[in-house]
Amino acid sequence: MRNWQGQRLIEHGGAIPGFSAEVGLLPDSNLGFVVLTNTKSELPSIAMQLVPQYLLGELPPVSKGRPDLKPYVGRYIADFANGIVTISERNGRLVIDIPLQVESALHPPRADGRWSLVQTDQLAVSFDRDKKGGVVGLRLHKAGHELEAPREGVVVAPEIPLTELQKYVGRYVDATGTRELSIDIQNQRLAVRLPNNTTLDLRPPDAAGRRATRANAAIALAFEESPTGVVTALNFYRPGSQSVMRLTPASDPLPTVAEIMTLRRIPSVTTNDSVRSTGRVRFAQSGVEGRFVSVAAGDDRLRVDIDLDRIGQIQVALNKERGWAAVTGASLRELAGKELRQTHLGHPSVTFGDWRKHYDAVRVLRTGQLDGRKIYVVQLESAGLPPTLVSVDAETGDLPQIQQTWMGAGGAMPMTTTFADYRAVGGMRVPYRSVETSEMTGSKIYEVERVEIGVELNPDVFTLQPRH
Repeated sequence: MRNWQGQRLIEHGGAIPGFSAEVGLLPDSNLGFVVLTNTKSELPSIAMQLVPQYLLGELPPVSKGRPDLKPYVGRYIADFANGIVTISERNGRLVIDIPLQVESALHPPRADGRWSLVQTDQLAVSFDRDKKGGVVGLRLHKAGHELEAPREGVVVAPEIPLTELQKYVGRYVDATGTRELSIDIQNQRLAVRLPNNTTLDLRPPDAAGRRATRANAAIALAFEESPTGVVTALNFYRPGSQSVMRLTPASDPLPTVAEIMTLRRIPSVTTNDSVRSTGRVRFAQSGVEGRFVSVAAGDDRLRVDIDLDRIGQIQVALNKERGWAAVTGASLRELAGKELRQTHLGHPSVTFGDWRKHYDAVRVLRTGQLDGRKIYVVQLESAGLPPTLVSVDAETGDLPQIQQTWMGAGGAMPMTTTFADYRAVGGMRVPYRSVETSEMTGSKIYEVERVEIGVELNPDVFTLQPRH
């Protein structure tokens, strides 16, 4: 229960992967609405702003003497939003757009410098300025958390020389060996990676040596050091009354990238190699099933056709430096920018090949457990794209899971793909089952029925043409 321009607003919403819903009532205007979707979408919650605004009138005019909005307008690099947060100006108000989360106008700033969202009073925004008064960053305030996003193009100066921070970088484990934290450097600062893969930047140490996370001061850590300055332990302070977790530097060194590649037993691939896979695909949340054919050659040509019978067809093609996508009912679309780059990186010969040839950086982050098996977590970095996390089975070298953020035409979409039922085919280890899962679309399940190596292909198969 809340207020919208002086009227009572009664609402309730919810979501699970693949579905979202919202019901809202404005009894003073005898108005109610329901939004139901079979995709994880922010549309239902955004409707709380859109429906009253467009049916009952625009937002009231902002009073005269409002601040100049142009200095705030721009793009901000946001780890918490898997990409970019955009601030724009519309009808004399600032508008914040967090991809796949929220778009809302902002109220004028309060006395504390925070701009609350018109859509919800649970979020607010503030802006950081440099010594000359220029806007250099954005902070999102939510339920006691403070998330930072530097302005695009602004170089964050290190608060502490990076050479002094390097000794803290590494893996730390508890006495049982079951809990692990990783310390790294990002955004020119020391950062801690939690077991759920969330990375939080740290503030400089206070007088007691505690380094609070910049997102939540209740989460902090402190290092223990020997008289000679060697780091001997890490104490992790958790919110509330939870006990302090003490961890020590991991004694077993992580394998090198070269050792990971040896473990994976990557087969050699030439530009003439071709692979065709056929099987069934099922969209779990929408109850739609069909068949797919995937044809790949070398590491830069790919064609995927999904036939959903009367529902329609989906096609994606990659031919070296060009790519296309087509969906029944829509015109052919040529891929470009980040979407084209990620299509290249999604080529099977790249995913299951030597990452060093295709990514700007490959880093072995830590060990872990997945479904009871030991894994190595490897981070793949490509300029301009969110990093991809790949799990490598420490015994077989197979890839059981990949976590990435797809930067498509609809914005940033976090996605987890799991692989199973690996079989030997033509000297390769091929997963016969894969499941792509995201909050937006739910689960897409591929089950391979047949894999053919060295098939004869017409070169035109890797180019999509407009349908007539």
